[in-house]
Amino acid sequence: MRLPDLPREKQGIKDVTRFILRYRDDPVLFADEICGMELDEVQRHICDMVYRSTQSAVASARGCGKSTVAAFLAIHYMVTRNEALVGLTSNTASQTEAVLFRNIRSILAKSAIHDWLDVKEDKITPAGRKEILGKRIIWDEKRIEATSGYHSPHMLLIFDEASLIPGALINSLKKGCTQKDNRMLLISNPTRTTGYFYDCFKDGSGWETYQVSGYDSAFTNKDFLDAEVAKYGKDSDDCRMHVFGLFPRHAVARIISPELEERWLSAPPCAGWGDGVLGIDVGAGGDETAWVYRQGARIRHVLSKRTTDMGDIVAQTVRIVNETGTRAICVDSTGVGAFVPEELSKMLRNVRVRSVNFGEPSPDPDTYNMRAWIYRRLADLLRQHPETSLEGDRQDLELQIEATETFQDERTGRTRLISKKQISASVGHSPDLLDAIALTCAEPGPLCRTSEFEDEEMDARQMSAIISQAAKWLR
Repeated sequence: MRLPDLPREKQGIKDVTRFILRYRDDPVLFADEICGMELDEVQRHICDMVYRSTQSAVASARGCGKSTVAAFLAIHYMVTRNEALVGLTSNTASQTEAVLFRNIRSILAKSAIHDWLDVKEDKITPAGRKEILGKRIIWDEKRIEATSGYHSPHMLLIFDEASLIPGALINSLKKGCTQKDNRMLLISNPTRTTGYFYDCFKDGSGWETYQVSGYDSAFTNKDFLDAEVAKYGKDSDDCRMHVFGLFPRHAVARIISPELEERWLSAPPCAGWGDGVLGIDVGAGGDETAWVYRQGARIRHVLSKRTTDMGDIVAQTVRIVNETGTRAICVDSTGVGAFVPEELSKMLRNVRVRSVNFGEPSPDPDTYNMRAWIYRRLADLLRQHPETSLEGDRQDLELQIEATETFQDERTGRTRLISKKQISASVGHSPDLLDAIALTCAEPGPLCRTSEFEDEEMDARQMSAIISQAAKWLR
């Protein structure tokens, strides 16, 4: 490899050997002189851990730069060791590419060694050469054994979002760490109190661990952290995980907490006030299409039917609208449901029909996409209105709630839900009923008006505004 253009005071380094001797055991110096990075105290501590111990686990609040320092360590390891191999993986292949590989490209582009490495989609090689220095580890939960076989005298394995990675995969790769300079780094938001990552933090596990509060990092917005604590409470699982870097009190980080679930599913039917909203989740691949009607805090599962026939979905919807007096419909337009909103708009001229694509951008900067946003709105409804009730067939709703976990997207810092594919694997089918319930919260504006008086008060305010506007026109 060609040496970089080093700072004037380092130009005496004339060969790769001396370069390696200078930076091999000093990643902080390498960050400063080669990458132009100023690591904060948290990131320096993580660097020290990785080179002090062969097994390191970091549980971090969001926005603390943990994935950035992991990407930096991958670069440092690859260019300061002969026969180096760095394996990188995450809970999904797309997360590995979008976070770790993206950060590696960004750091390299600004560094003095920007032309030393070629970063491809799934591997990293020396510029102009074929040997692999870094590799994206793609895995299938049903074929964990296929990921074994990683060996090198100098190997670093990095697991991002490790809380969501199966222990069987970590153990499979750990078996290849048989040499002195083989190391493993597990980094994650601490989203669950089960699994391999959580067990690393137990006494006697053999792992060196570090829990990072957002208040310890130089990169977090402390005003935002204060606002989160004020909103959810410092002892809430949201704040424990994402503000303080602590594990939740419950088994997994769920969008709907066990307390909210228990209160909601045991609540007696409540009175419903305000305009009714119908949520429709269009089933695909043999899954059911579900219709859920919500009026204020009163939620009713009206129908589930195994159909993707456009005419049938429209006919059933028209019938339900006529029976309930629905004023708004929020329909899943992702995939097979793409043309349903347009057909409903033709048939129901006096009903607002909202097309909801789960993958579209979130209206809220806190959540990753529309799917995460409507689920967060549902959780807010349950939190703000303890009288919220559910009527009708519940199918396996409890399993769907328990399987709907959250994690922090490292690239954007926003809350994401695990994929529907992951939920389906856990439950045995798509979470149709819970999706339809969440869709009733996709209408912008207040979630719920809980009394007839409040309805009348709203009508009076609206009438007053109309009269006021009319008076202006008449002047």
